[in-house]
Amino acid sequence: MDDQALVLELARELLDRPDLTLDEDFFSAGGDSITAMHLIGRLSRQTGLRLRVAQVFANSTLRDLAASVEQVRAAAEHEATHAP
Repeated sequence: MDDQALVLELARELLDRPDLTLDEDFFSAGGDSITAMHLIGRLSRQTGLRLRVAQVFANSTLRDLAASVEQVRAAAEHEATHAP
């Protein structure tokens, strides 16, 4: 599952909004700081990446959050392939 699909699936589950789209704002859709912590926790467990709640606040549309996850993934992969 790609990062966009994962972010969307988890947000839909946590917010109980099966109609949610990638272009919606997490907080406008009913999310709050507690829900953001749950979202990041689930994303971190499922991706194995170190993600932070601040990423949700800085990237509040689900599309932007997924892009942020992709950036963290790319950085982690780069670090893993270029480690001494």
